[in-house]
Amino acid sequence: MFKLVKLQISIFISVFLVACGGGGDNTNPSDIRVTCQGSACAAGAVSSYINKSAQVWTYQNTSNEPVTIDLNFSNLAAGQELSYVFGNGYSSAVNALPAAGQALAQDGSLGKTISSTSTQPELSAQDPLSESQDIWRLQGGKKEADLWTRLQSGKATSLVVGPSTAPSAAGTASASSALERVWTDTESDDAKDYTTTRRSACLAGTGRKVVTWADEDSADKLDKKTIAAFEKTMCGSAGAVSRMSRLIGDVWSPISNGLLIKETSAAMLDINIVVLSVDDKTAWGGYFYAGNSYLKLSLPSSNEALVFFVNANTLSKNLPYTLSLLIHELTHMVYWHERSVLNNAPKHDTWLNEMVAEMSEDILSPALVRNLEGDGPYQPSLSNRLPAYLNTGGGFSLLEWAEIEKASPYYSMASSFGAYLSRQYGLGIYKGIMKDCFKITDGWTCLDTVIKKNGGQGVYEAFNQFGLTVFGLSNASAPSSRFSFPTKVDEGYTLAGLDLSALKKYRPPRSAQVKTWATGTHTYFFETSVVDIFTFTRRGITIPAQSQLSVMIR
Repeated sequence: MFKLVKLQISIFISVFLVACGGGGDNTNPSDIRVTCQGSACAAGAVSSYINKSAQVWTYQNTSNEPVTIDLNFSNLAAGQELSYVFGNGYSSAVNALPAAGQALAQDGSLGKTISSTSTQPELSAQDPLSESQDIWRLQGGKKEADLWTRLQSGKATSLVVGPSTAPSAAGTASASSALERVWTDTESDDAKDYTTTRRSACLAGTGRKVVTWADEDSADKLDKKTIAAFEKTMCGSAGAVSRMSRLIGDVWSPISNGLLIKETSAAMLDINIVVLSVDDKTAWGGYFYAGNSYLKLSLPSSNEALVFFVNANTLSKNLPYTLSLLIHELTHMVYWHERSVLNNAPKHDTWLNEMVAEMSEDILSPALVRNLEGDGPYQPSLSNRLPAYLNTGGGFSLLEWAEIEKASPYYSMASSFGAYLSRQYGLGIYKGIMKDCFKITDGWTCLDTVIKKNGGQGVYEAFNQFGLTVFGLSNASAPSSRFSFPTKVDEGYTLAGLDLSALKKYRPPRSAQVKTWATGTHTYFFETSVVDIFTFTRRGITIPAQSQLSVMIR
């Protein structure tokens, strides 16, 4: 067996590695890597620790079999924390599970550190509004599963308009001059109709209007202040519609598909925001449904409009959340048009579609929306989603989105990963997902392609770095900027940084036991030295095939 040379200098921490599994000893000195760079780096060599700042080692199992290793540390000081984070950024599931091993009793390691087996978080960071909305979004995603297939049948259709097939005025041109309109809530069980009045109309800065409607019972929730906030968020050259158009694309364009609503450059369709007083138990806070862009002759339930709906109850509880929700749903509208309608791109995975919408909120909301207290920008990813993901303890796959009933942890993970990528690589990831993957079916491959195009090593490396950053509670003393959420300024947008050590109260002691080891999964545990340790050994750590173990000591 291979063993790294032990350093005896008292201020150093030495790491020993013993590996076996699969076809036998497949370990060499390069299997364990020191990954830090820059002035904060504490590494002098694979086996040495130069100063008291944080240091990271990674073990990457590139084989197709699980590997079991022993790690030995020397000269840890009392109070130092060791975080172990496993990650599967590989492109497929693996038939093995990671294992933490145990402290070695023979050399006295047992009892020198403390680690909890509890999986209960100290407190919950999840916003109930986000949770109910997230559960509903999953259901809505399933409902839209056939829309892309339906779209293909209309690509070569030349619609002949006759008495029985004529689209409504809403399906062919702007209808913002009307003062009253009936809208169908397609997400209610009985497709309920609501009579609404026009409350506001403003120019988006792209040549089209944004029109806000409300039914009678929700009209009082749209006071002058709220309407002004809607218009500031969405309209003008500085509003979300114009900003998003410049970044990732428009909501609609003149198209030839015979099944879809029509516009011309001289008569552009409005973007409609419909506020409805739905039942108090309604799960959704707001939604965009691509089916509303179909003509009724193809989809009878369609509203034949560019529209998203807002729950008046959600609006009355939290205006900043609702304004950010408008940005989220606007992204889905753009995503549907740019990828599916305009470029005939393959249907993307739900997790990637939602991650793009979460990235829009992270990028645009701080520039357009004030927080509930009114004393700073609204930052949903940093103030809500990231603490909520940390609070889950990981242990689930980002890619297995459609297999769950409670979607909130997945939204938190997608938002947090998107926020990490934006702060590492700038807006290129956000824009690239929309523009560089028209011929790529698999979302993980798309993200890998875009990360590499923006100077990264790929999604495998980025996903594992993200996991250690979050569950290792990386802070300003991180051994590399790759293990941080730094402030990033790009294309006029300032993405605020975050010291994750401030979120320590949200981190459970360890991940819950996982049942599968699918692509896009993190698990972790950490332990803290209770005495000054001369030597400490953790034996039997199992790293699944094509997976990575990262260890941070600080």
